[in-house]
Amino acid sequence: MIASDVFELLVSLLHPKIALIFTTEFTGVGALQKIKANATSNLVSLNYLDGRAIKDFDASEVEWHRLEAASGRVRALAPYDLTFVDPFHSYKSSLEALKLSLETTTGWVLVHDCLPTYELAEPTEVVGAWCGTTYEAITDLMRDPQNTRAWFIIDSDFGIGVMGPENSAHLISDAVTSDEVANWFALSTEARRELLKNENLNLFRPVHADRVAQLMKAVIAGQTVSVDGFRAATLATAETAGVEEVDHVSQQLNQKTAELDALRNSLSWRITKPLRAFGSILVGRKSGG
Repeated sequence: MIASDVFELLVSLLHPKIALIFTTEFTGVGALQKIKANATSNLVSLNYLDGRAIKDFDASEVEWHRLEAASGRVRALAPYDLTFVDPFHSYKSSLEALKLSLETTTGWVLVHDCLPTYELAEPTEVVGAWCGTTYEAITDLMRDPQNTRAWFIIDSDFGIGVMGPENSAHLISDAVTSDEVANWFALSTEARRELLKNENLNLFRPVHADRVAQLMKAVIAGQTVSVDGFRAATLATAETAGVEEVDHVSQQLNQKTAELDALRNSLSWRITKPLRAFGSILVGRKSGG
């Protein structure tokens, strides 16, 4: 499951009248290519300029705006029923883009790159694959006692943050203690990044893709659920699926090995051995010349 899949899933469940895709010059490209233009009655796509491209920005090439300027356009068309935001991945830019998305969206908000690997969570910008500290920004906002939205993070496509509509926070709970939350806010950026190495990612509310639709439908129906219950079964399912896939590949490999052995032991293979040796010599001479 990738971000565009989640976007289209919510479109099918919510039938939003107006949706926003809010990205930068480097982020959200994949989603923009896959999301259908007619997904909703009104689909708004806005980009803002941030990061290294500011230094090389040529206003004559394309109409880019800094986040401060783009925010005016975002607000002008609000409120949105559904927003997908893939911000520049510094903490400051991510936090500002997320706050703007939450401010202007009464419905659901999706955020890309919210559960990266340790390697991709470098705080400073890296050319190439980089998820930065967007995961910090969304966790800070969602773990804030003032947050009013239900939320979880899909453990797929580098982490897809899912935030429900306003006043839905009570619908999703987890087993994370208040002490664990307080500890999160006391940690440095590097200490937070270290948590991504830990297999226990409960603080980030990870949910596997095969349970996402079920969890979303529960929230839309106003049902109270624990995100932990959705995750545990999924992990077991994923492990079983992984074992089955390995077994399937092993069976295919064994079959191909048996076929190859049978061929090598066949009469025709033994008869043509001199011809294959001569062919190898010719190839060797040609490549050597």
